[in-house]
Amino acid sequence: MAYLQILNLDGDRIVRNPDGTPVLMDAGSDVEIIAPEGDTFTRLDIIMHDDTPGPDCGFDSLSIDLTASISILNADNDDPGGVATGNRIHVDDDEGNPIQIGAILYADRVAIFVDFLPSATKHQVEQLIRAITYADMSGRSGSTSKPPIRIFLDSSNTDGTLDGTSAIVTIADGVEGADEDETFTARLGDPACGDRLNGRGG
Repeated sequence: MAYLQILNLDGDRIVRNPDGTPVLMDAGSDVEIIAPEGDTFTRLDIIMHDDTPGPDCGFDSLSIDLTASISILNADNDDPGGVATGNRIHVDDDEGNPIQIGAILYADRVAIFVDFLPSATKHQVEQLIRAITYADMSGRSGSTSKPPIRIFLDSSNTDGTLDGTSAIVTIADGVEGADEDETFTARLGDPACGDRLNGRGG
């Protein structure tokens, strides 16, 4: 019997941009959800725990890319809205018509919680996950220490029981030198697994 799973996401690494440019959380844009037939998706939580004191704390930002098939409307009217509590999330169907799949239960800088309508499909949930973005607003180049992004997906089975699954995406650095550089300098514990180092001509 199938059980709820998130494939092609757990263990992914994304490379942050020090200038604050968002990057897609799903690095390969290939997330796949496996769910038992008849399951109803109930909730999606995307969260980062960045409350550990340190120079890298307080600059992380989660959001949703609205340039593709995802749109958000205000909670109380049909005007375009942002990633904010109460606003409604729509995913375009094959003809480009926006279909509401749920609403934002809660949102802040490092958390997005979505309540799904019973009609939300596996394909629509996959599209939403592919549109989640991460940005580092610190402006800091070099090596950093970032908490992972944690993804939790819940569903309800046909017999009324609940099911859940999760995934973790880690954030890596892209550290580049210049022609005149002789060495890289990093704090104890950095660089981390998945970081990219480019010494250029140095």
